[in-house]
Amino acid sequence: MRKIFQISLWILVTTGVFIVLGFAFTEKGALRCNNLNVEIVDSEVNGFITEAEVLKIIRVKFDMITGRPMDSINTAAIENELRLNPYIHRVDVYTSMTGGISVEIKREVAILRVFNTKNECYYLTADGKPLPLKDNFIPRTMIARGDIKERYKDIVDEYPMFLDQQPSGILAQLHGISAYIHSHPFLSEHIDQIYLNSNSDFELIPCHGRYIIVLGGAKDLESKIYNLMAFYEKGLKKMGIDNIGVINLKYKNQVICKK
Repeated sequence: MRKIFQISLWILVTTGVFIVLGFAFTEKGALRCNNLNVEIVDSEVNGFITEAEVLKIIRVKFDMITGRPMDSINTAAIENELRLNPYIHRVDVYTSMTGGISVEIKREVAILRVFNTKNECYYLTADGKPLPLKDNFIPRTMIARGDIKERYKDIVDEYPMFLDQQPSGILAQLHGISAYIHSHPFLSEHIDQIYLNSNSDFELIPCHGRYIIVLGGAKDLESKIYNLMAFYEKGLKKMGIDNIGVINLKYKNQVICKK
């Protein structure tokens, strides 16, 4: 008897679930979109793309979203369209049971502006992704200049391969150096330029510009920066900043200074 009761209860619950789902699907088919909301997760600071620009992309490609039946709106297609924009790092589009569509955006953040030998400019993000310039937004970043020949149009489709397959390449090294400095609490406030000289050595130029720091390549970067910070702590005051023109970290476990 108890078993029969359990089976009957299970059938009743299952039937109820299907009935509720049926009502939900019927309701969704009749429900129309009454709100399209764009949320940029880091909107408290200026960035490469605004809520208004995201809404414009959606309206140009998909016409008016509001007023359309919810089951006729392809949220995956909206996500895919927005992912084509180079300034969008992540996008999620989801619907609500009350007829709303929410678009959540995380923007790309540039940490380095690169000037190549043709004086063309582009940005690199903390992930090494190249970004084109944008007329109405110029982020505050470090600058890279010097013997940098790589052009944006030649590398944009090679990301992220050029980071993994060419770790000793100029851009891969630039990315490694700039990402390390960007995350360093002291250097991020004191270094504003990376320069690639004619010997293929990377140089760091502090904001005050009173001396240069020769890194050489990006290999053993952490050790080189450790030695630099040790010199700042113990040697700089003794020598005096006015007596230093070059701090050379190129050679392993050495800090060589000269006027």
